[in-house]
Amino acid sequence: MARDVRQLASDCIIIDNEDELADPEDIVRLQAMLATSYTPLEKPVVSDTGRKLGNVDDYTINLETNRIQKLHVRQPMLRSWLGATLIIDRTQIIEITLKKITVRDSTVKANLMRSEPIPETPS
Repeated sequence: MARDVRQLASDCIIIDNEDELADPEDIVRLQAMLATSYTPLEKPVVSDTGRKLGNVDDYTINLETNRIQKLHVRQPMLRSWLGATLIIDRTQIIEITLKKITVRDSTVKANLMRSEPIPETPS
């Protein structure tokens, strides 16, 4: 259980009592998930508009819910020079498959055809 985890790092998990550990065969309701052994690392991330954002480099887990909270996406070389690692919150995730992760596009498209004139500012 998540409440038994004292500290979580990328290479280890520290728990208070080893008696809290269970064999994977004993956890019946998670058998399907354990059989797939899914990991989001290195999965391509694309927006719902089809734009390729990069690959998952790391992720953050919420220990209270045992769910992925944020994806840290490594962008392609050219885009990485222009900005830092892309961090995507779980609320932006639309679909996760075995081959890719689809997220909501955060860019706002401007309406180029306006029906009303743009007011002039006095100079």
